[in-house]
Amino acid sequence: MDPSIQSLALGASDVPDARIIYRRGSEEGRFSSAFLLDRTVAVCSPLLIGNVTTTMAPQALLDLPLLLDTADGWSWRRWCEAANIAFQPRSGSITFDTDEASIDACMSGLGIGQASPSLIERELREGQLIVLCPSIDPIVGAYEIAGTPTSAVATAFNRWLRSWREV
Repeated sequence: MDPSIQSLALGASDVPDARIIYRRGSEEGRFSSAFLLDRTVAVCSPLLIGNVTTTMAPQALLDLPLLLDTADGWSWRRWCEAANIAFQPRSGSITFDTDEASIDACMSGLGIGQASPSLIERELREGQLIVLCPSIDPIVGAYEIAGTPTSAVATAFNRWLRSWREV
C-alpha cells in the first residue's frame, strides 16, 4: 500500500497516513525530532546579475530588490542576522505568500530570494539559480513528523524520513 500524505488540510476528508509540520526557529537544539532542518541561502538568477561571483559582500545584496517569502521577512531577517548586518533593503522588496512563488520570481530575475538548498537542488545544478554568499546559511525552521503513526505504512514512512537525518 502507498502512503497518503496531505500538505494542507483544506477540506480533505481522508485521514492521511502521515502529517508533516513546519516550525520556525533558528536554534538547532529546538529541533531534536526534525527530519529536515530548513537552512536558507540567498539566491538569484543569472538574469539579474550576470556572471557575478558568489563572493559578493552580504551588505551589497541589500542594494538589490529582495524577494520575501513571508510578510514579516523571517528568512531574510535570519540571514541578515547571520551575516551581522541590519535588515534594511535599499532597493525595495516584493512579498509573496509561498516559497514557490518567491523562487519562481527569483528565477525570472525579479530579485534576490531565499531558499533551502535541499529544496532547489535541481535549479542550482541546472544554473537557473546561483547561491550568493554561500557561507551564510542560517537555520530558519524544521520539518517534523506530527503525531503517532496509525498504520504500518505510516511507521515505515516515518522511519524512512528519519533516516534522512543520518545521511
